[in-house]
Amino acid sequence: MEQVEKHSIRGTQTDHPCHERGWSKEFCSALLASPSLGIYIVQDGVFKMVSPEFKRICGYTDEELMGKKPSDLVHPDDLEGVRKNAVLMLKGLSHTPYEFRIITKEGDIRWIEEKVVSIIYEGRRASLGNFLDVTRRRNADEELETASKEVKFLFESIPDPVTISDLETGRYIYVNQAFCQYTGYSKEEALGKTPFDLNLYDKGDRDRLVKHLEKDGKVDSLEVPFRLRDGRVFHGLLSGKIFKYRSKRSLIAVVKDMTPIKE
Repeated sequence: MEQVEKHSIRGTQTDHPCHERGWSKEFCSALLASPSLGIYIVQDGVFKMVSPEFKRICGYTDEELMGKKPSDLVHPDDLEGVRKNAVLMLKGLSHTPYEFRIITKEGDIRWIEEKVVSIIYEGRRASLGNFLDVTRRRNADEELETASKEVKFLFESIPDPVTISDLETGRYIYVNQAFCQYTGYSKEEALGKTPFDLNLYDKGDRDRLVKHLEKDGKVDSLEVPFRLRDGRVFHGLLSGKIFKYRSKRSLIAVVKDMTPIKE
């Protein structure tokens, strides 16, 4: 969004024939008329033209935006990052859209995904920006991350071993701290491995588990003997259920220690 000084882009994208022939005001007006695109043109460090969608996102009118610096809209904490990313894109060193926050006229914070290109507008160098509101997606990502942390905290608080594994391969995707304490294996040692890699239980027990899961979609209190790292046997009651995790059929399982009863 930030206008880049001429010396920063000389000899880069501005030398492309598409940019050399220049963009007329009429052509830019037709381009910016699109109701779905948040497009703007910046020249001499201020807005020259903006699309209806851009105004909707920001909450400002044409009169309020014309002559305004793009940096006036950017969240102060994101200014430096926007400048760096804009320079890289205008130099042709990056083609990846960058994200940052703006502050609307009403004072709301919105997340923006942006791409910029250097053009010749009415005979002089300018920047054309494509401005997309991604606030919903960013909020959804943050909510998902928060929910993931809450679920992880819940699993870590359970005193019994909890695991998530790929149903087809048996490889562990997640193990809680109780699993590590019971088995003697660290998370780094367990993740990506199967129970057979760790010699926790026999393939026959795994086949028996999968058979129950394929039939009912879940298993309740299946007795399974686990071999721990130090050679001891841990008698557990395994309860689990099939669910989709990262688009794959997975098993979430909890094991209850019944060793004292067995002994």
